[in-house]
Amino acid sequence: MTTPDPSAADRRARFAVLRASVTVGAVMALYVPYVAAILGERGLDAAEIGLVLSIAAVVQIAAAPAWGQIADTRLGRPLTLAVVAAGAGIAVLALLPGTAGPLTAFLVIVASFFTSAWQALTDAILVTLRGDPSAYARLRVWLSLFFAIGALLAGLVYASLGFSAALVLFPAGTLVLAALALRVPGRGRPVALPGTAGTPLLRRIVDGPAIGTLRSVRPLRWIILSLVLALFSHVAGYSFLTLRIVDLGGPFGVGASAALSALAEVPVMLIAGTVAARFGLRILFVGGILLGVVAALLWASTDEVILLLAGRPIIGSSYACLTVAGVIAIRRLLPREIQATGQSLFQALGFGLAAIVLNAVGGIVVTRLGDTALYLICAGAGLAGAAIAWRVFGPIDAGRPEDAPA
Repeated sequence: MTTPDPSAADRRARFAVLRASVTVGAVMALYVPYVAAILGERGLDAAEIGLVLSIAAVVQIAAAPAWGQIADTRLGRPLTLAVVAAGAGIAVLALLPGTAGPLTAFLVIVASFFTSAWQALTDAILVTLRGDPSAYARLRVWLSLFFAIGALLAGLVYASLGFSAALVLFPAGTLVLAALALRVPGRGRPVALPGTAGTPLLRRIVDGPAIGTLRSVRPLRWIILSLVLALFSHVAGYSFLTLRIVDLGGPFGVGASAALSALAEVPVMLIAGTVAARFGLRILFVGGILLGVVAALLWASTDEVILLLAGRPIIGSSYACLTVAGVIAIRRLLPREIQATGQSLFQALGFGLAAIVLNAVGGIVVTRLGDTALYLICAGAGLAGAAIAWRVFGPIDAGRPEDAPA
């Protein structure tokens, strides 16, 4: 009898995970950078687009931790990823007949309900694939690379065919993603958390690790707050900068903008683990925040499309630093069994709260005061976030997360 080769099984598992991960990046690139432009093409103005995206962010905050807990306790992470991929594809496909007004807004919000957990589920799978959490950055970089490639190619396609092409390409991509997710090891083997047997799912979500984690792990709350303030610049870059670039450079400019941002993530993520190991997560996270401040100040100072695009690699580098430092911090703070829950909380609350506040307020600011005022607000918020992060990450680097601010 031939004994199975554990190393061969490990290689197959790693390949299956990486294959699903790069597909997440490529498929996200077909739709996510263009949401604001699609809404604008359907007749919504800046304030209305901001309102829709803000409501979508509220939905994401509620949905992502719930999906994370479903993944941890019921379906398993790969199967949950397949479900949310298929759901998002169906919602976006429903936009194809040329819906307008409230129905368009509703379908975009429904799509956000499903896409909210994509990256958190992928991160949870990647960060637990190996014993060394710092290896996450070397694996996660492929998602960013394929996002960049996908965004650039999508920009070329949409420049010729219009944004409606996204409503076909994205659903097709979600089918591929769902199929690949089902091939990732771990499907159907969720973790049974202590004390949850026989408890209804809704009660598990309210009383379970998602809410309990926020209550008990104080550093997580401060990390999320600093991330929210840091991400104002990022959200503005995807929501309102996109509208400026459409006016100045067209659909290809939007694709190039997203690609430049994602391409910058690649080299930064490759060295981020080394930076964190040598200088600490605090330097990596705070440095990422300050890069976002620089990008916001650049966008506030110019209307030249080349300079607007020049800010995208800066914001991409910022995102890479924040993501790697944040994901590794969550890995240190929380046990393996609830990593999908923790990563969902980190990303849903961080990105979600930033999107709620910035999109709701930003649309009004842009309409009444202009883009410059919006980016100056983003820069100021980033500086406040850096001050908070500087304090909270010190104890985490020292291995004493309980000493973080109460």
